[in-house]
Order: sequence, then structure tokens, then C-alpha cells
Amino acid sequence: PHVPGRIFKTTNYRVMEPMTELSLRVDREQLAADVQELRSVEPMPTSALRLVNVCQDPGVHTEEIISIIETEPAIAARVLAVANSPLYGYSRQISTIPHAIVILGIKNITRLAVSFAARMMYSGSENTGDFCQRLYKHSLGCALVARNLTDVHDVCDPEQAFLGGLLHDIGKLVLVQVLQEDYIKLTSSAAADQLVELEQDSFGFTHEDVGEICAQQWGFPMGVRQAIANHHLTDPKKAPCDLSSVVAAANYLAISEGIGCEPAKLEAHPATKSMLEDLDENHLQLSVESAREEYEVLANAS
Repeated sequence: PHVPGRIFKTTNYRVMEPMTELSLRVDREQLAADVQELRSVEPMPTSALRLVNVCQDPGVHTEEIISIIETEPAIAARVLAVANSPLYGYSRQISTIPHAIVILGIKNITRLAVSFAARMMYSGSENTGDFCQRLYKHSLGCALVARNLTDVHDVCDPEQAFLGGLLHDIGKLVLVQVLQEDYIKLTSSAAADQLVELEQDSFGFTHEDVGEICAQQWGFPMGVRQAIANHHLTDPKKAPCDLSSVVAAANYLAISEGIGCEPAKLEAHPATKSMLEDLDENHLQLSVESAREEYEVLANAS
């Protein structure tokens, strides 16, 4: 039945906010059509998109990565700050991006650059800034755990695991731009492992669905798209791939271990529980603690 409410417009979306209940009613077809355009709701800066794309290309030239990083002074400065931190233990000053790549390797530098490029898209507005910053910190923690998990559970590429973790919640980023405080209220009313169900009940879709549309539009690798689309492993229509299973486990560990957020208790999906039980406990703990250490350095880089 129709619920009386007010219509408000943000970008091209038409959203109905009921006056008498928290649940929001959204035209899913209209949402899908509008997200496909990704104009005023696009959260991914050009530099971040270029970095994501080039780091998937095994034949990419180092000069191209240097050029992308150096066109964003804020990203370059943060990369150099971390490169000179105790995290990497290099005794001499690293003063340029080319020097950093020679010393630390192109994968490490690209990963740092992607992390800081992603930070730009999580800036948020006056009303959503705090939420977006918390979302970025969680996503960074998840990304670092996901990459480290591939050291003890070698089923997917470490860099794709990192990307999958960093971008797994981009659907939330779009939804909070559209719904503003209403989406923040919705997320705060549910535990981390109950949000997907609440979104489905309220919208008829989830942040995984919105993230999948974004990932397709931005041309992300198939594995990363699948991880974004099913990182909670709750949709029986979406068969989990190895990468989505790793990102789901990383998401669980980052939240339960408090990497990028306050630690919280949540129920692990049976597939995640089974996967973690099969891993060497000592190696798993070392990978988690390594991610925690790296997170502290990256999160505090100014």
C-alpha cells in the first residue's frame, strides 16, 4: 500500500520517505538507471579509477603509474610519508615517487596510492563526513586484512584481494550521498551482520546491489565486482567466488578484531567460519596483527 510521505530529489533519484516509519521506499528500476549514469553521485575520482585499472595490467609501464601519482600532490605526499615511515624500515630519505618505487617495489607503492586515492572519495558532505570517514577506515582495515589473508589462504591475487576489501562497501557510499542522514539512521539501527536484511526489507535492494552496479560501470575486474556484489555471502543467487570469500572473511576479521573500527561481536557466515577454521591459527593471527600495524601507519598519514 502507498505510504504518504514527502518526495525529495538528490541527483536523479526519486526517493519516497514515509512519514511514519524508518523504512524507505525506493524505485529500484529508477535507482539502477540513475546509478548507471553515475554523474553527480560518482564517488570515484579519476586518479583512483586510473590507478585501479593500471594496477590490474601486468604490462603497465612504471612511468604511467608515476605520472598518475604525481598529478595528485596530496596522494604523492602521503605515499612518500608512509614510504619513509618505520613500517618499511628504509634508513635513507625517500624523496621522489620513482625512488620509492625502486626501493619498495611498484606493487607496494601502487597499493599505497590506491589507498590514498580512495580516501578522497570518502570525504563526504557536512552531514555525512563522519560516516564516510568511518566507512573509509573500515574499508582500509578490511583491505589490509584481505591482502594478508592471501598469504595464509592462497586462493586469489593479493592485489585483487586488497582492492576488493577497499571497495567492498562503495554501495554504502552512494546510498549515503543519496539518502544522507536517513541512510545513516538506517545503518545505525542494525548490527553489522543484520544490515543487508534491513536494507532489503527497506529498499528492496542492498548496498551490495548498488556496489555491483557501480563496479560494472567503472570497469572493475570481474573478481572485484563479485566480491563487492556478495561480500556478505547472503544472496543464494550469487555464487561466492574465491575473492568474495576472502573479502567476506576479511570483513568479519576487521570488525571483530577492531581494525579500522571499534571491535564488535558478530556472527560469522558458516562459509567464513569454515574457511578460518581450516587456516593455521598462528599464521592467521600474525597476518591480522600485520594488517593492524600497517593500518595504523596508513590511517594516520597526513
